[in-house]
Amino acid sequence: MTHSSKVVDRVYQQLKELVISFEIPPGHQIHIADVADKLNVSVTPVREALNRLLNEGYLARSSGRGFYNRHIDIEELRDLFQLRGSIAIGAIHILLRTNLRDQVETLLISPELSRNGESASPFKLKICENIIAAVGNHEIMRIYRNISDRMKFIWDIYSESSVGAAQIEEYRHRLSEALLERDMVACVEVIERNIETQIWMLDEVVQVGLARAYGGGFTHMSRFSSHTGFRSPLHRSQTEGFLILEPSQT
Repeated sequence: MTHSSKVVDRVYQQLKELVISFEIPPGHQIHIADVADKLNVSVTPVREALNRLLNEGYLARSSGRGFYNRHIDIEELRDLFQLRGSIAIGAIHILLRTNLRDQVETLLISPELSRNGESASPFKLKICENIIAAVGNHEIMRIYRNISDRMKFIWDIYSESSVGAAQIEEYRHRLSEALLERDMVACVEVIERNIETQIWMLDEVVQVGLARAYGGGFTHMSRFSSHTGFRSPLHRSQTEGFLILEPSQT
């Protein structure tokens, strides 16, 4: 790898983290010269990194505004939850219909946790990602991780709340049990039920997410804000229009 490629990769990773965490707020324009100055690089690797993020679906671009961070789109998030679940189901189907089925127990054990003497609770494991890795299809893994990255901001809010954490732990335990039984029908039922639960709660989680992305300073409500310390923008959004989920017309 050349030095210039390493610089582009470094800038890409730094920008990607800012984008998926919404430290660059939704709809916020990204000025190439400013980014280059802050990262102490030329504009060329910044432009290459931004185009890469654009092609991977992390950013948007328009002729009048240049690059900007995508708005939080509830319909797109619903589709991404569904798509990620479908990929997981497909990977489990491959696992259970081949000789890889003998690896199920191994996939449900975390080597890191075992070395540290911790309990290998399914809540601490990336079960579906482990299964996709075992299947060995790099393109499926790339797509799955891309989807997970694009959902990361909302997913973190959901999973860090006591409500979301409890639901995730129950889901992973049920999925682990179905996998250990080599029961494909049960695996599908568990995953589909989990998707329905997440989508049902999405509107509320997005409200908390918008508060966090825009730096909302009002305390209020929500099982997803009260249990995590996040602050809701509900009052502020009604008066200042922060709950705009589609790109504004400029």
